[in-house]
Amino acid sequence: MSPDCDSQLEGIAQGFVTLCGGERERCDILLRYFTDAPLIVGLIVSRPGRGSARWVVSRDLLSAGLTGTAGVGDVTVEPVAEPSESLGVLLRVRDERARPASTSTTRGCCSTWSAATS
Repeated sequence: MSPDCDSQLEGIAQGFVTLCGGERERCDILLRYFTDAPLIVGLIVSRPGRGSARWVVSRDLLSAGLTGTAGVGDVTVEPVAEPSESLGVLLRVRDERARPASTSTTRGCCSTWSAATS
């Protein structure tokens, strides 16, 4: 995480995005927190050569998803454990056309983020 200015904190992680067809691709996940809007986090998922998608999610939702399933509706967060990979966090979202997608990253990244913004 790096402070961009006194009122903003950003963190970037490597992760995966899984599309509705089941394809799984590496992606960059940028978390952006503003002290003047402490209850929300900007989430930008970028795939090389494919552009990016942006969401605004509740900071509390991300924090709650570290230890159990959190969220109802278009955005849910939950811890996951996959064979041969470290414990992770899975974020499921629906885009503006209600198509599902999910992205995942390590739990350590999200835990560090949650602690830095509390």
